[in-house]
Amino acid sequence: VQVGFVGVRTIGLAAAIATIMALAYAAACCQTAFQETAEGNADVQEWPAVLDWKDWSWGLVFMIVMWFQSAFYAFIPTVWLVRWTVLPTILLTLAVFPLVFLASSEAGSWYPSSPVIFRSLRDRPILWFLFYVEYFAVIGLISVLMLAAMILLVWWSFLVIAPLLAALMLIESRMLGRLAWCIGKGLR
Repeated sequence: VQVGFVGVRTIGLAAAIATIMALAYAAACCQTAFQETAEGNADVQEWPAVLDWKDWSWGLVFMIVMWFQSAFYAFIPTVWLVRWTVLPTILLTLAVFPLVFLASSEAGSWYPSSPVIFRSLRDRPILWFLFYVEYFAVIGLISVLMLAAMILLVWWSFLVIAPLLAALMLIESRMLGRLAWCIGKGLR
């Protein structure tokens, strides 16, 4: 029994490290796709090198910080305005994330402090409205597909969910990059 417990811990540690490294590389790929699209490129020219893990390992930390900031900014109004439930907080977090991510990326900091992005909400509301329609449509479609996979495939659902999450991350990165490009194009 003791050997089995040690074996499970060892395999669990290896799986956790592999998951963190895979998520870090995915975050680096998403940031590369975002940057290339924001610059107006139709294709991503150079993906992050797999073996240069020191270059892309901070990408995951940046994305986690952006999600936590979004959740914090979403949690405050849901506590005050509605009886706190999980669904409004999740929806508001999803809605706030693009704003936090774009403002932080444009400012070049870990804190969303870009007047250009915040001003674009006022100056280009149709652009933001169309972005959010597409953004939530993609999230909704992929969420329905993942839920169907969990119901129909149960134990094998990870074979469907993992590629769907990867696709969602890259699609959303390209959409955010296109939004940043449109905002930047409006400034010139």
